[in-house]
Amino acid sequence: MGWYDSVQNRWMVLVACIWIECCGGAFYGFSICSEAIKTRFGYNQQQLDSISAYSSVGLFGGIISGLLNQCLPAWLVLLIGSLLNLAGYTIVWLFVSGRLPVPPLWELGLFTSIAMNGSLFLNTVSMVTSVNNFPDNRGLAVGLMKGCIGLSSAFISTVWKVLFPDSDGSSYLIVAAVIPSAVTFLLMPIVRKYEADNSENGSSRTMQNLALASAPMVFLAVFFMAAPFWDGNSLQVSNLIVYDVIFFNVLLATEVLNFYHHGL
Repeated sequence: MGWYDSVQNRWMVLVACIWIECCGGAFYGFSICSEAIKTRFGYNQQQLDSISAYSSVGLFGGIISGLLNQCLPAWLVLLIGSLLNLAGYTIVWLFVSGRLPVPPLWELGLFTSIAMNGSLFLNTVSMVTSVNNFPDNRGLAVGLMKGCIGLSSAFISTVWKVLFPDSDGSSYLIVAAVIPSAVTFLLMPIVRKYEADNSENGSSRTMQNLALASAPMVFLAVFFMAAPFWDGNSLQVSNLIVYDVIFFNVLLATEVLNFYHHGL
């Protein structure tokens, strides 16, 4: 695994799961591309709602990812999820951008469902792995993962604004296809279950350190809420948000490495 072997511990797994979760909620941004879908295919609101319903069915695939997570290594489930995410969103983008002929409604809904299902694979593995690695602090671990998935749509949409400032919503689909899959490909070798030290795991110090590791995400959430109220060029604000997301995640990685080197 190369450099991955030098950082293997449950705290670095936590960082990897946070990165994956911060990119894993692109499906929350469906409204960004909905207008492009209506325009391209001439759908009315009822037909667009049907596409949204297919998306919800795709989220039901979390049951499948949970079952696979019970019998397959975490990296393999992440690989399956990232491939589903990449394939689903890419094909929908090809339809919406006009590179493929107009599909039947059910076919577009099917690939939308596949994309959503892929995102659920990523979310399930991150959540389950974090709970397994911090069993006596599972509430805080779950809260951190849920908070990151809540931030992910804001992050993905901001990356989209930076990369395609003058584009319509169809380009959001290709960002949703590439960013989560690329991050998952990079980090999936790190994600695995570690047996926690029982003498350390139940201590209040571990909870304090886990809460401290959550602090950058709290600051990031506040930053996201405050950014829309700033004056100035919206593209400059979007760039600043992307840089801050990277900064706060690097800060988080630095924190957990410090925990590891001090035996926490």
